[in-house]
Amino acid sequence: MRIMLKLKYYIDKLMKDNDIFISIGANDGMFVDEIFQFKLLNDKWKCFFIEPVRKTFDKLIENYTKHYPNNDFTYINKAINTYCGSGILVTLKRDDSYGMCSFSRPEDDNTVRIQVDCITIKKLIEDYESINNIDFLKIDAEGMDSEIIIQFLDLNIFPKIILFEHIGQNGKARSYSEVLEKIKNTYTVIKDSIDIDYEKYNILLIKNQYV
Repeated sequence: MRIMLKLKYYIDKLMKDNDIFISIGANDGMFVDEIFQFKLLNDKWKCFFIEPVRKTFDKLIENYTKHYPNNDFTYINKAINTYCGSGILVTLKRDDSYGMCSFSRPEDDNTVRIQVDCITIKKLIEDYESINNIDFLKIDAEGMDSEIIIQFLDLNIFPKIILFEHIGQNGKARSYSEVLEKIKNTYTVIKDSIDIDYEKYNILLIKNQYV
């Protein structure tokens, strides 16, 4: 079964109205976004969308106001990192969607720098307490995904569903092997065939008791 079909299966099985969903690296809410593209988002969930690039963040609000007019979503214009403060994302000059912004991308004549505000998961939860009870976590943070997952787990926050992208990490960020060590007694890893090419790095984690 393809990974998005499995994700839909577990969303239908485990997610209820008013459950908490967080998308970190939400982009504009539509660009290469599996939850939107496969119509998996329930606007009755308590949703938090986190996107650091201001131009993209504004488009995210515009898109979701249009497609989910009755939503009560929370939008947060921040980047998750290992510290709180100013940070620099790097992307390619030809990246009009800002979909490849990364803290770990090497800089050269073909890249541009984007200044963003950074926070940790600990600070995020201090600011938005209900995130402490998250049910479904989606991360597309261009190399910071493993670091973000571990920050949640270190705070004893274990979502029922985690969907993330496994690519090379920032040199200061934790690695996928560290994620595997952290989750070995708690989650089942689902890595299956993909529906579309940009999902090839996607990994689905489901808490063991729900598999």
